[in-house]
Amino acid sequence: MATTFSSPTAHAGVGFLRQMLRGAGQVMFQPSAWTGLLFLIGIFWGSCASRTGIVAWGALMGAAVSTLTGRLLRLPADDGAQGLWGFNGILVGCAFPTFLGNTVWMWLALILCAALTTWVRTGFNNVMAPWKVNSLTFPFVFCTWLFLLAARAMHGMPPAHLSDPTLPTLFV
Repeated sequence: MATTFSSPTAHAGVGFLRQMLRGAGQVMFQPSAWTGLLFLIGIFWGSCASRTGIVAWGALMGAAVSTLTGRLLRLPADDGAQGLWGFNGILVGCAFPTFLGNTVWMWLALILCAALTTWVRTGFNNVMAPWKVNSLTFPFVFCTWLFLLAARAMHGMPPAHLSDPTLPTLFV
């Protein structure tokens, strides 16, 4: 008779990975770990093919940080099981390396913003609860726009990949 040894931390690690992958799947409203895995493979494939592999690592970091934040804040476990903590974080993780380049400041901002989206989502959902409306990706949009606008004003975080805001000189 074989005895199976499994530690609670092994189950916690598998549960965290499942939540993270479901968060990736939630980008297209599919709370499936398998779908999320395919999406992450696609993100890695596309970012490596376009020689911007840093975007894939940002996506992975964003998903991990936002999922971990949901766990640390002890938010409703059902939201975590559906991947609702991670999907805004993965979007932040794709956006920041795309628009801010690969700097230490970008990574710090990505971690902070990915964590913030989990918290902001909870706040927005609480505000909109009387109307039975979910915030969906609004926390990603809100936090990312706020950080990208602030990037122009912060010292040490050059907006190297941001275009200069200009109007066309010729209107047709």
